Amino acid sequence: MRVTQLDRSLLRSQAADAVRDLVCSGQLAAGDRIGEAATARALGISRTPLREALILLSREGLVVASPLQGFRVAPLVEAEVRDLYPILGTIEALAVTTIPTLALDVRQRLSRINDRFRQSRTPVARIRCDSEWHEVLLESSTNATARQMAADLRRRVMRYELAYMEQQGVEAVSTEQHEQIVQAITDGDHESAARLIEAQWRDSVTPLLDWIHASSEPSPTSDPPQ
Repeated sequence: MRVTQLDRSLLRSQAADAVRDLVCSGQLAAGDRIGEAATARALGISRTPLREALILLSREGLVVASPLQGFRVAPLVEAEVRDLYPILGTIEALAVTTIPTLALDVRQRLSRINDRFRQSRTPVARIRCDSEWHEVLLESSTNATARQMAADLRRRVMRYELAYMEQQGVEAVSTEQHEQIVQAITDGDHESAARLIEAQWRDSVTPLLDWIHASSEPSPTSDPPQ
């Protein structure tokens, strides 16, 4: 019997996708240790492609490696927020300027996603709706490179959005800007749409930085006895 060997690079890619999803969806939180044996067993692969996948994710900044402790989910840090959000806003702004028009069925899909967004009451559900909305919007962009780069960056910011909303509440995100962006593109005002979508990401930076800074401050201790 002739058996075709599985492509190990494919296993590595699939393992990276699986772990990336666990991290970005919050199932693996910042600082969590990634047990290689248990994770490989859960994925039905050996530890070799999993380790290669984790090394790949460490280059993306999603996990960190320690010589003695193995791999852990990367911490949430201010520097990454300062880097990621403005870049994501710039790329999505560029992408929307290349949308020739929004077909009626696309506008209807975006409206339905926004409706689900409003009705969602959990951080995970709302973040997934928000990500889906941006994805559907940019499907109409003719800039394939910008679409892919934006999708990659959105996956990286999802864990920040999730952690923030779990602490601050789901009301932290609004759908009003979504409607304004769609209306601007429908009106042919791509410059306004670009400014709105860039502002949407830029405006997220300050509250996130304040939250991360507050979370990293040491807890107050009681006064020592006199």
